[in-house]
Amino acid sequence: AALGAAPRGDSPYRIHLGTGLHHQRLTIRRSNVSLVGEGAERSVLSHDRAAGMPGEDGRPLGTWGCATLTVAAPGFRASDLSIENAFDYLGHLREPRFEAVGPNGAQAVALMLAAGADHSVIERVALHGHQDTLFVDAGVSQFRDCRIRGSVDFVFGAGEAHFDHCELQSRF
Repeated sequence: AALGAAPRGDSPYRIHLGTGLHHQRLTIRRSNVSLVGEGAERSVLSHDRAAGMPGEDGRPLGTWGCATLTVAAPGFRASDLSIENAFDYLGHLREPRFEAVGPNGAQAVALMLAAGADHSVIERVALHGHQDTLFVDAGVSQFRDCRIRGSVDFVFGAGEAHFDHCELQSRF
């Protein structure tokens, strides 16, 4: 609802993500949006879609369709929150339930910087997932004081990402 309430244009627009677990997917298509939480342990944006799950058309979502947060506009900023894809990766590997897309259909992106994203700044953000946690597919982005957790190929993409005082953690 906060994204829908944003004024037209590209003036800076700040959205406060309060304390709690916010179970939803977001796509940012407006430039200069800031998503600000109350701390990575307190403000969590979470969803649980995987690449092999069927989309509205019945076909698999694919890696590009499963992100918890997709940014497709320049000037995005995020700070003091967690973004996770809570898909049950390990359960799916033990007992696959979805069509294999790519290696196994279990790709589950937490944050995707998609076509249109550029000059993104991510500060004090925790990114959690297993396979394909952070997908920097476009633009230039800066990550500062972040923690990025994943298992397989968890930081990838064709964009340019700079990491300053970040911790990358393998979950296995």
